[in-house]
Amino acid sequence: MTAGTLSPEVRLAEPADLAQIAPFLIPLGGELFGERFPDGTAQDFYRWKYFGNPLGDAIVGIATAGSSVVSVVAATPKRIWLSGKAVPAYELGDFLTDGNYRKMGLFSQLIELVCREAGARGSALVYVRPNDVSFPILAGKLAFYEAQRMDARRFVIPSHTISRKTGIPASLLRLSGMDWLLKNRCIPRSAGD
Repeated sequence: MTAGTLSPEVRLAEPADLAQIAPFLIPLGGELFGERFPDGTAQDFYRWKYFGNPLGDAIVGIATAGSSVVSVVAATPKRIWLSGKAVPAYELGDFLTDGNYRKMGLFSQLIELVCREAGARGSALVYVRPNDVSFPILAGKLAFYEAQRMDARRFVIPSHTISRKTGIPASLLRLSGMDWLLKNRCIPRSAGD
């Protein structure tokens, strides 16, 4: 611990913690981060990401020193196709530790806390797309292993997207068949389909 730093407390975050979490995480997003929430704030973005997910609340581990957040690890709920069925999972991310609190084991403590909670919530797995800094810690100290590389695929449902932009009800837009057409023409089918 460096001079002037307090001994941090490690715990799971609650929605009330967003006022401290959001400004702390802004450096993760880079200079174009604000484009993710053009009509809101960083706090609005993280409220949506962590506590407004239709699949359930994220698991956010934080370390605090005094009234300041000094480290964050988050796991957002996902559905993963595994062995022929969709299973609940969590994707780890939003790793950040204040420079004055690095090399204190906070990242490892938060990963363990978040993964333990994911298991308690019935998650089939916890996965991560790590960077060059976090992967050695995850693999070496926390027993993560690269089971396989995962391809991220996203499918935007046109009726919902257009509805948000135009105000036209999504149900009316679906009647045009655009969702079905895009799904059948643009999404690869597995060998079993």
